[in-house]
Amino acid sequence: MIPPGRAAAFRDAVRHYSDWRGEAEPEVSLDLKPALISTVCEVVLSFSDPLPEDVFEKLFSHLHAEHTALRAELDRDPDLCHCWPLLSQID
Repeated sequence: MIPPGRAAAFRDAVRHYSDWRGEAEPEVSLDLKPALISTVCEVVLSFSDPLPEDVFEKLFSHLHAEHTALRAELDRDPDLCHCWPLLSQID
């Protein structure tokens, strides 16, 4: 099970990803230190906890019509270990 601090860091990473517009990659707090959102996502790859509903909805909102396969994959496996690979494919 993912530790609460890492779950919070991932939630923050997803929120920052939503606002990221191509400038320097955002950082969030991970273990009380700044970490790039991609680092946080890599850290949670080993966890298979289900995504909290608000995080799932935020991720799903980034997947548009041209991302049909990605939408199906996230819908089929809405867990932490699938999220960053999916986000990294969204342009």
